[in-house]
Amino acid sequence: MLGTGATTTTETWNGMYAHSFESANHYAFGNVARWFFEYLGGINITSAGFESVTIKPYFFKELGDLKAEYNSRRGLIVSEWKYNESTDTYEWTVTVPEGVEAKLVTPDGTEFSLTNATETYVV
Repeated sequence: MLGTGATTTTETWNGMYAHSFESANHYAFGNVARWFFEYLGGINITSAGFESVTIKPYFFKELGDLKAEYNSRRGLIVSEWKYNESTDTYEWTVTVPEGVEAKLVTPDGTEFSLTNATETYVV
């Protein structure tokens, strides 16, 4: 898709205009992007208007590092983790804007609350 100059998710992996009947803005592969935010980044909306979110990422050491950003109507929500191979830990940085209450959940089930702040945790 990227090699053809597409700026949106196209109908096929071949990208724009592989065939004249293909859509240049198709949701067929859009769920892939959602998976990055909700699964790897762990950003899940739990109430209308982004009043509350749960952030429970899946840390995947083979991937190395990940940064998921979502520009909500209340501001930027960020879940970013970096893998440290020497300690087999992750440095997880979360940013939550004013007006959003976030429940953060680590892989062992530990929960934290965060609002209007940026915090870093080692997990």
